[in-house]
Amino acid sequence: MIPSFRSPAKLLLAGLVLFCFACSVDTQEAVSIPSVVGPLRVTEDSYPFGAAFTTTVPQDLSRLGYVEEEFLVSGKANVYDFDSAGKVVVKTPDAPYTTRILVRRPAATNRFSGNVIVELLNPSLLFDWDPQWMFSNGYFMEHGDIWVGITVKPVAAKALKIFDAERYASISLANPLPSDKRCPVPASFLSDTDAETENGLAWDIISQVGALLRSNEKQNPIMNFEVEYVYATGYSQTAGYLTTYINFIRPLPATRLKSGKPVYDGYLSGDGDAFAIFLNQCAEAFPPGIAPAIIRPSKEPVISIVTEGLLTRIIHENIKQKALVFV
Repeated sequence: MIPSFRSPAKLLLAGLVLFCFACSVDTQEAVSIPSVVGPLRVTEDSYPFGAAFTTTVPQDLSRLGYVEEEFLVSGKANVYDFDSAGKVVVKTPDAPYTTRILVRRPAATNRFSGNVIVELLNPSLLFDWDPQWMFSNGYFMEHGDIWVGITVKPVAAKALKIFDAERYASISLANPLPSDKRCPVPASFLSDTDAETENGLAWDIISQVGALLRSNEKQNPIMNFEVEYVYATGYSQTAGYLTTYINFIRPLPATRLKSGKPVYDGYLSGDGDAFAIFLNQCAEAFPPGIAPAIIRPSKEPVISIVTEGLLTRIIHENIKQKALVFV
């Protein structure tokens, strides 16, 4: 039944409510799509760092019906922090960045499974490596999945420039703050953090790359493939990145697609339990009362796999310190 309005004032009020509701839906903030350069040329003297054919156990992906391509991805990322109430807020907006992604995909579109696996490349060796690809590439290629690796940490970006200064000249994860506003680097950051760069750019990069891979933009490196699901994964340190992303970044309105759906359909964390990465490199702790390393419930599935070695260490440290260990 259509309700009747007995006065022009009520009719006007109802119209305004409907108008405002429509505005809130139409103008809902969504993940921005970064710009893309590539695929970058591969020559005898210039090729991707971590290319499959250069690893300790080289892989000829072409013999397996796969193609490897590298792209530069540029956009603007917020640096996040907690406010006094423990709410995630933007500390520094719109910091420009350029990073790289490595794409391994079926050569033929009809071999594609519909699944895209986005791996946050692990920087614990002070350069990018791809443990989840290393563990599961046979499965990925057998089923026709697309794998995409992202350089997410400045220390790994620095290694890229050392490897090939010309190829990676434009890569930048620079600290957006002026030099006099930057904080001393906390000792808890594995001695791999530089005041000239900002670790906290990673969160929007993760969202934006995922949104890019789902988009209909011509610059999408996998535009010709019909993507059904996009999953994010990380191992050890970058599994800790996933924990922070799931708990604190994923719930933000600005990390959703224009449709309102989440960028990622699920998450796989490898050896990441009890690890949570700070929102930015000036942070020295999480707000009181927040358990950052406990993955909060979400509508998207989260699978966490912990090996015996890590589980034993976690139990030992918890008994010794009577507390969880965060890095």
